[in-house]
Amino acid sequence: VSAILILHGMPRMLFCSVLAHELTHAYLKLGDFEMTLQIEEGLCQLMSYLYLKSQQGSIHSTAEQEKERVYHMNKIFEDESVLYGEGFRMCFDAYTKYGLKNVLNHVKLCGNLPM
Repeated sequence: VSAILILHGMPRMLFCSVLAHELTHAYLKLGDFEMTLQIEEGLCQLMSYLYLKSQQGSIHSTAEQEKERVYHMNKIFEDESVLYGEGFRMCFDAYTKYGLKNVLNHVKLCGNLPM
């Protein structure tokens, strides 16, 4: 990984969620994870979603920022694409059942999601 590029001028909440996604790509590459592109994008979307979720009720959030946060969380959940949408929902289900640490450990060892 030699660079992470993100567009300039995005609202802070969106920028941070995109940064979480891109940093997850870097983490997976640097950690020598081997998996399908669907699982990789799903994990990256999961981290973006978890960042947005962590901002709920932030004392620094305005009503407009809260609306933006919920909007982006819903877009991740409702994405119809095979790579990003289905990948996220598969990873989210695994995360809900096993927790983030166990999901990442399983993917690192086996290259797929725990059942």
